[in-house]
Amino acid sequence: AGESPTTTEDRDATIATVESELSFRHTSLAAEWVHDTLETSLGNRAAGGWYVQGAQALSPRWFVAARLERMNTTLPLPVAVHQYFKASEQTIGFRLTPELTLRASHRLIERFGTTEFDHTGAVSVVWYRRWM
Repeated sequence: AGESPTTTEDRDATIATVESELSFRHTSLAAEWVHDTLETSLGNRAAGGWYVQGAQALSPRWFVAARLERMNTTLPLPVAVHQYFKASEQTIGFRLTPELTLRASHRLIERFGTTEFDHTGAVSVVWYRRWM
């Protein structure tokens, strides 16, 4: 209750998360699942989501990566409204040096409250240096 001047009573939240990561040879896989139940002044609100991502080295300099994700929630209106977020991303990269990488990616997104996918393309230069 002390976190907000407009809330005068305690509220509970239950959060469950499962994560995993697996790497073998030149492949890396990761995944996460989460489910939240939040107590609000309008009743309990549930939200959940997951993602799966992977990367594969094709050669010492070339790699590909992909990610799928989905989130959902239910709005506690007079009639329950289900909202979804869906996205996928595909990336190809080229390591110029151990510290400098060029990447090109495509992202497909269906945002909460919409039924159409948006496309986004990106080209980036990534600099990474380990300091310790």
